[in-house]
Parts: sequence; structure tokens; C-alpha cells
Amino acid sequence: MKVAIIGAGLAGLSCAHALENLKIDFNIFEKNLKHNYLEYSICTLKLQNLFRKDLIKHVKKSMDLKLKPLNELHTIEMYSQNSSFQICGNLGYIFPRGRFHKNTLEQQIICQLKTPIDYNSYMEMDHIKDEYDYIVVATGTSKIPKKYNLWTNTFSAYTRIGKVVGNCRTDLIKMWFDKDFCKNGFVYLIPNNDKECFVMLIVDNISHEELDFYWKKFLDAIPLNGILVSTFDLYQNTGFMSDLIHENMIFIGNSSGFCDNFLGFGTMAAIHSGYAAAQHIGNNLDYKEEMEPQMKYIKNMNYYRKAIDNMDNKDLDLLISTLDKPLLKRLIYKNPFFHMDTMAPLLKKFSKK
Repeated sequence: MKVAIIGAGLAGLSCAHALENLKIDFNIFEKNLKHNYLEYSICTLKLQNLFRKDLIKHVKKSMDLKLKPLNELHTIEMYSQNSSFQICGNLGYIFPRGRFHKNTLEQQIICQLKTPIDYNSYMEMDHIKDEYDYIVVATGTSKIPKKYNLWTNTFSAYTRIGKVVGNCRTDLIKMWFDKDFCKNGFVYLIPNNDKECFVMLIVDNISHEELDFYWKKFLDAIPLNGILVSTFDLYQNTGFMSDLIHENMIFIGNSSGFCDNFLGFGTMAAIHSGYAAAQHIGNNLDYKEEMEPQMKYIKNMNYYRKAIDNMDNKDLDLLISTLDKPLLKRLIYKNPFFHMDTMAPLLKKFSKK
């Protein structure tokens, strides 16, 4: 059996790890250089955990994958123009991302692999499709799904990520919703360590040239507590897949739409999809059936996205102030049965234009 994995992000790496455990030979190709300069941080929220278990323990027990977060997420602060909200508790985990430092999620998985990664290798699907029994598409983009008419776009945005040097709480993330500087997008401030954090501005439906304008508006409105030392830009989109498997191609991670278009979370879905694709190849697991709950979740998050799109800044102020109510905090964050998509049916009427 010949298997190719196209992309060495989280989805591709988790698939490679699972294939090694199944003793299936494969090639893993990555178009970028080994020491990619991109680095940033992400978080996983307990409210978005479809496994209903502790993520770290679940991934270790079910996937034999050891992951160590930067820290547990204990505090989330949300801001709109005139309202703010804070919640504390066992809220999730914070992870560093990238391939440069050894403690990033990517490097943690790479250290558990024996098979070498073929870096700086760009593959055209038409050139290799007939050479392999399975091709696992983990490119992180919608380019290949679009080529085969499998993709429906739901959200597109430019993201500017800036590294800020200063004292940082490693258990805290901050979020801003303000139509003036991020339109229907949002801003995160997430720690990288106790001396560095990353600020991420996500602005939808703009050109790359317009990103400078919104970045300046954000910095004028929200002064950073530290020194901005570098920035880089990304273009991202989210969408729905009509089929997760096409011919001998299996789509995983962001290439299969497993990133929600509300807050942009997709880390654990990427890892899960990589593992499930490997089990489909080696253990006859039904990949589509395994990932059906994740696809349903992504579609439910679209109701949140449409609701936010229809709000103005006054609506956002009301939303943030409402979330600060003690009763609602307990209902959402202290209730073990509450999940993000629990509210999706109620949002349908607010998401219609």
C-alpha cells in the first residue's frame, strides 16, 4: 500500500503518527522549509470539546499522542466598544504553534515521529494522484477541494499576527469585537510565554492593502501593553465540504473545512481528522461517519457567524454585557452539559438576513 500525506501541519502530522502506529509506510510532503518562520499561539476551549473529556488525556489514551500545553486557560476577557466580560475557571488550554521551537504543537508531534518529512516539496495533485493508493490532503487551504468542486466558502479574512514583548499572563486570553477595526471579525491576545504574547487581528471581506488601515485603527483604539517587535499576514477562509473523500483523496484538517467560521478554532478537529483518516486507511474505520459530529458542529457554528454578521456595535455591547450576568455565566461555564452548539437552534432566527 502506498500512502502520501500532503502537508505537515497538525492534521498531516497526526495522520503520520497514527499510520506509524499502524505500521503503514507513507511519504509526507511539506511545501515550506523545515524552519518556517511562522509562530503564534492558539487556545482550545472546553466549550468546544466534542469529546466531553479532558483533551490531553483523551488524545493520549485514544490516539497515543502526547501533547503538553503552554498552560491551562483560566481566564477569558471579552471586550466590545462599551462593554466587557470576564470568566475564570477550567476553560481549556493554550498551545504555542509553529515548527521553530521545540515546545510547539507541531514540534511535539514531530518528535514522536520516525518517518522523515520531505520539506520544500510542492506537489501537484494531478501529477501524483495515480502513484498512490491513498492521498491524504492536509494542505490547510481550500485550493484542492475547490478544484474538485467540493468546497462552499463561508468566511474569508486577512489576519495580521503581531508578536508583543512584555510581561504576560500565560493563563489568560483577551478578545475584542468591534466593527470599527475588525468588521465582522475579531481580535485575540494570546500568550506565547511569560515574556511574549501574540495579537491577532482578523478582518473579513477586505483586500490585503486595506489591512494596514484596520491594523492602525486597532492600535489606536487598544494600546498594547508591551513592544510590538514583528508582524506577518495570512489569508484564511472557512467553508463546508460536500464530501470528505473524493476518489483516492481523503481531506483532513482545514482542507476539509474543520475550522469553525465563528471564532476560528480547529486545532483538535485537525488532530482528530488526521487520526481518523489513518484509521480509515489501516483499520477500515468509516472516516465520514467518525467525523460527522465535527461536521455538524461546524455547521452549527455558522449560525453564530451569521448572527455576528448581522450585529452592529450596540448589539455587540448588549451581547457582552448579557454574557457578564452571573446566572448566564453559571449556565454556560459551570454546566458540564453545556456545549457551544447547544445554542445553535436558538440563533437561527437571528442569523437570517
